[in-house]
Amino acid sequence: MRTKQEYIQGLSKMKRNIYFDYDQFTIKDEYKAIVEAHAKYLQANRGARAIIQGHTDERGTREYNIALGQKRADAVKNLMLLLGATEVQIETVS
Repeated sequence: MRTKQEYIQGLSKMKRNIYFDYDQFTIKDEYKAIVEAHAKYLQANRGARAIIQGHTDERGTREYNIALGQKRADAVKNLMLLLGATEVQIETVS
């Protein structure tokens, strides 16, 4: 099993951004390894916390973009929960 420091070093080298297709909130396969790595870290370090921020571009209304950003953040959170992180470890914002 890796130490906490080894996890942190590995995560710091890994990309942290997940890009979505236009007007979508489905996580593409190419980004699932990023989500899995962060979920494994949270699973191994129950005291750790994460904030997931959902973003959009400037197209669309403010209300629509806030909702889409939240759906994107929630999609990442839900996958992390399936992979072993806990609800109390993850906060989402748009």
